[in-house]
Amino acid sequence: GPSLLRRHFSTMSSSKNPLKAAYSKVREAEERHADKLRAKAARTAAPAERAPAYTKTLQATKDKAAARRKALAQTERASVAAAVRVRKDDGGTLPMGKALYLVQSFLQGRERHAEASVEQIREAVGINIDPGANPQLHDALTESEHVEVVPAAGVLRLRYRPKHGVRDAAMLAALLSRAVVSGVPRSELVATKEQPQACYEGVEADIEKLIREGRAVAIERPDTRDRVLFAPTAAKQAPAGLRAAWAAVEVPRGDDLQAALVQRKLLSKEELEVRRARKAAAIKAREEAKRAAKPKRERVGSRKITNTHLDLGK
Repeated sequence: GPSLLRRHFSTMSSSKNPLKAAYSKVREAEERHADKLRAKAARTAAPAERAPAYTKTLQATKDKAAARRKALAQTERASVAAAVRVRKDDGGTLPMGKALYLVQSFLQGRERHAEASVEQIREAVGINIDPGANPQLHDALTESEHVEVVPAAGVLRLRYRPKHGVRDAAMLAALLSRAVVSGVPRSELVATKEQPQACYEGVEADIEKLIREGRAVAIERPDTRDRVLFAPTAAKQAPAGLRAAWAAVEVPRGDDLQAALVQRKLLSKEELEVRRARKAAAIKAREEAKRAAKPKRERVGSRKITNTHLDLGK
């Protein structure tokens, strides 16, 4: 490695100069010590990495079967896309997977996901998607879940299909009315960094309107802070007077809450002491684990080199 080369040349150049030889030996010792520190830091840092929080999504059996079929179809399409080559207008070829990506990216980037003709796509990406030129690419596009074929008389027109296929308020309401077991993340409908354009213009306002009207329910995920949308429950809403009385009840917090529980004999002082001890032990264990995982800093010693031992002909 580079350190061995430096060591070799430093030895050669310092063979006639004892001072340089001593200095090169010190540098070699410092490099070896630094390598040991880096290796030790790498060994201690690896266990300290914590796995991401586990979150479980409830799915119905029908949804699980559909997800398995979808994953299998995607795997088959990916294998085909890796093997087939697509002809370009300039005479070259490229993998079908890349051609699919170019066409879908062009359609997704169009304002309001407007439809595009074969010629518009060909002018933008330099690929003819007509079945006569690239039949396999044509079939892959028309079967893709991200592309929608627009009905037209004898003319092929395509447009980007946003996730869940939502294009207006009515389709949004219909989608959320079916989200009983598996919710719909709000980030899959609105504009984000991963999805520059929303499903349609004004989808954020329509989501809030459905929530206000009680036609949808939003629950915030603690790990991602994303709001997941569900269909409202079938239970009837409590009367306004009961809801106001419930909201007016003040719930004690902290020590006041514990005192109230003991006063009403819902918990005993002994049970509270056990809970406090268990919580303190858990906090102490976490702090000790954190201190054990943190690498200790070691100071690299320095040596002063002088030439007082040399006879320089004074």
